[in-house]
Amino acid sequence: MDKPDDMEGGMTNDRVAVESIACILRHLVDRGAISLDVARATMADSLPTLGDSSLRNLWAAATEAFASGDELVRPRF
Repeated sequence: MDKPDDMEGGMTNDRVAVESIACILRHLVDRGAISLDVARATMADSLPTLGDSSLRNLWAAATEAFASGDELVRPRF
């Protein structure tokens, strides 16, 4: 179940997890460690394995952002 945590802005644990994964993939793309196509495929291939509908929706939005070339979030490394 998706529950709010103590983070500023009321972000949920699921949203933090999805955005963290997207940040890591974006960082790897920016560093040239993986291609954008690999990052997109990673996002798309993982979607069917998610059970919780709210997490699936977040993941789908992140996948769409990668597919369109939009920046979901920038790494904070």
